[in-house]
Amino acid sequence: MSASSTNPIVERVTRRWRVPSPRAANWIGLAVALAGASLTLASLLDSSLGFWVALWSALITLPTALLMLLSPLMGLSTAARLTARYASAEEYALLRITHLTPDAIFDGYAEIARTEMRIGLAIGRWAVLAVLPVLALMLGTAVTRGSCDTPLSCLAAGLIPALAAGAAVAGCATLLTRAGVTTGVWLALRWPSWAGVLAGLAVMVGLMICGVEALLPVLLLPGSTSDHTMLFLAILAAVLGGGLLLAHLARADALRVIGRADPSVRAGL
Repeated sequence: MSASSTNPIVERVTRRWRVPSPRAANWIGLAVALAGASLTLASLLDSSLGFWVALWSALITLPTALLMLLSPLMGLSTAARLTARYASAEEYALLRITHLTPDAIFDGYAEIARTEMRIGLAIGRWAVLAVLPVLALMLGTAVTRGSCDTPLSCLAAGLIPALAAGAAVAGCATLLTRAGVTTGVWLALRWPSWAGVLAGLAVMVGLMICGVEALLPVLLLPGSTSDHTMLFLAILAAVLGGGLLLAHLARADALRVIGRADPSVRAGL
């Protein structure tokens, strides 16, 4: 049973967000990704289609990929903002009446953030499909060492590696987004007055980490593509592990904060 169906605060907050439904948002994300993939594939295979097809492909594919990569930071800031807004003394008193556990309360605030972000999360979830043709062409060219006769042969050679790489990146983005939402809820429950500032600082640090992850392999290991890839994967694994550990510790601390508060003091969480 979802948090929104058991938590009266979540039900009241998300009542005005019924459209689009989560299923409709998922279909919107899939449609956007397929449109980007189709335009990209067409422009790669037939250069005679011209500038406008390539432009529309870039306008759809690039923002879609950015949504996937930045979704953890979006989740953190959105969760912190919404939890700080709705975690009031009145709502805590109502939650105490319903005898919800600290876990249910925490999950409810996380559900509020995910509900508001449902369209962006859905687009990010399917973003791998949008970038798949470009990724397959790049990897196919690398695998064949540039000996492809046609773009189609390069795409075919790189399809399986692109699917594997895309699935790995999408999985990491999904896990880090959940970690970001968890951390955002914790910030708002632990320091409600400073939640916005702390979330902003966390987003800035996250953007710096993204920049380091993108540039460090090239700066440290010029000219070695395989070494770049290995270092990139090592940094990605470190970021993923650190993010999941932080989220685990943040949730545990937030549950302690909720559990020891009573309705008369919870407004000061």
